[in-house]
Amino acid sequence: MIDAVFLGDSWLDDKWNEHKTWGTIIAESEGWSYINLSKAGCTTDYIFDALETLKNIYVSEDTQWIIHVGGNDLLYWVINNPSHVTYDIWKHEKHFFKNKGIEIALNISRIIDYIITHYSATKITISSNTACYGVPLCRAFGMIYAPFTTKQHMDLITADVNLALLQVIQDLTRLHNRVHFTFFNECKRCIEKNVRISWKWDLFHPCQQSHYLLAEFFKKSIQLPIQDHVAYFVQLKQSTRIHYTYSLLYIILFIILLVVKKKCVY
Repeated sequence: MIDAVFLGDSWLDDKWNEHKTWGTIIAESEGWSYINLSKAGCTTDYIFDALETLKNIYVSEDTQWIIHVGGNDLLYWVINNPSHVTYDIWKHEKHFFKNKGIEIALNISRIIDYIITHYSATKITISSNTACYGVPLCRAFGMIYAPFTTKQHMDLITADVNLALLQVIQDLTRLHNRVHFTFFNECKRCIEKNVRISWKWDLFHPCQQSHYLLAEFFKKSIQLPIQDHVAYFVQLKQSTRIHYTYSLLYIILFIILLVVKKKCVY
């Protein structure tokens, strides 16, 4: 019988990373038998499709299901929708990011409903979306759009996306009272100043040693009530104050440089 099933993207994909990820580290430290269905680059739709085609997986009600997915959904959306990203950067309320966060959360809800219905899952852990200021690639995207207020905007986006996910978990908890839901707040670990998370060349994936730090924090994070995680992201959002003066000066300077360059060409 399998003790744990991992459903995720490259943050849990051992083959792609060419070393143990935090999921494998946890499983081995607990002595779990496990199956890792994670795939680098995958989205929530891929996970759902993979589950539908999965055969002969021997699980029980005691099997621990761990889900880490959604980051690629958000990344691909950002790349394909620069105008929406620009609009949200100039607004305190992240309208488009919030809607995308809700969409991702609902897709994860479909995955959860499926494993409850087909595999009688009663132990489910959902990881936070790792789009946060602590991840260098996310920070770089933010600096392109808002070089002087990157952290403030990233914190608002992080809060909205993860609050949508936590709302879905709360809704599912009311619907499935036999299921124990826990939450792994990876964002908090990546943002914390006293924790040195190191990154691979792509500035988006933790190095091997950092996976051990994440695995260590996992055990602490999932012991907290869901409301504590909600409070963390609410506080992150409420404590953010954005001053647009520097961003406005940056845009004006950028326009001036374009005009000067155009005149020089002619």
